[in-house]
Amino acid sequence: PADKPRYLMGVGKPDDLVKAADFYAQAIAAGGAPEEAWRGLGLAKLRSGQQAEGQKALGEYLKIKPDAKDRAMIAMLSGVKK
Repeated sequence: PADKPRYLMGVGKPDDLVKAADFYAQAIAAGGAPEEAWRGLGLAKLRSGQQAEGQKALGEYLKIKPDAKDRAMIAMLSGVKK
């Protein structure tokens, strides 16, 4: 329906991931960002081809939120042992 939001996975420009990573990094640097900002940063970096930086951010997310419900998936992506 036209009045309902739609999720379009994979739609966008490659530069959008770089911009998203920059926004996450700015939020983290400003302080007070939720733990999930590290997850967002890591996923954006991974999807934009910056594997080492993405894995590092995901590892940081797991350090500051060790009880994350998505821990198993994030640990796999980051190379961190469960």
